[in-house]
Amino acid sequence: MFGYISPCMSRLSLSDAEIYQGFYCGLCRAMGRYGFTSRAALTYDCTFLTVLLTSLSKSEAGIPFTRKVCIAHPMRGSVPSVNMSPELDFCAAVGVMLCDFKIRDDIRDGDGIRRALLPFVSGGAKKASSRYPEAASVISCGMEDIYNIESADSDRFDDAPSRFGQMLSDLVGTYPMESSALPAMCELARAVGSFIYICDAWDDRTNDERKGLYNVFNRCGRDGEFAGALLDMYITNAELAYDLIDVRRCGTLLDNIVHFGLRTTANAVLHPSDKKRPREGSF
Repeated sequence: MFGYISPCMSRLSLSDAEIYQGFYCGLCRAMGRYGFTSRAALTYDCTFLTVLLTSLSKSEAGIPFTRKVCIAHPMRGSVPSVNMSPELDFCAAVGVMLCDFKIRDDIRDGDGIRRALLPFVSGGAKKASSRYPEAASVISCGMEDIYNIESADSDRFDDAPSRFGQMLSDLVGTYPMESSALPAMCELARAVGSFIYICDAWDDRTNDERKGLYNVFNRCGRDGEFAGALLDMYITNAELAYDLIDVRRCGTLLDNIVHFGLRTTANAVLHPSDKKRPREGSF
């Protein structure tokens, strides 16, 4: 994924910031199980998915943290890190597989430089695929469908974002959870996925036009006002779905991300001079 789903920093309490840091660092360590370089696939989006899936747990115990020194940032000293869990491993695998497919997609678009990165990620992606074959199949089919939509130069504005949203919805559906939680979780993932695609397309429209690549905004000639309306629709859908979920853990952190973080990101994407969107690795 692409790092668009993050907390609103100005509204994040110190305790929730530490919890988020713990999930972010814990996910990075979990990705290390798929090879040290697989940690490069770490994103805020996968961190959000990890917190969300963890929030469904019925366990009475608190979230298990330990404090460890980060290899990439040793000068920070010890930082909180969530201990390994099924949610962490699943989201780590998903992140690695998505990164692998994104690199392959960039190569097909003519980005030869990205080819040099493939050997550092493909081994971890194969291991992740073997552990989660159903999720791997969902990603493979979804990314191939999106590539075909973009290659066909589709002028149907919702084809690609809807397919990306459906892929994330199907991905969430592969993770075991209570049947009562599944519909709302899938709808939330669908809305968030469409939101991510539109944010990325708006961010990349100038570069895509220069390189002659497909971009839904360039193809359809839509402006920022239209992009804003779309993002607002997807945010509203995400909020409605999220409010139906029985969140048992990390409620205030998830509230922040869904009800404030998404709109902060949308504003930063549409008005980049505001610079309110946190950068990857800033936690």
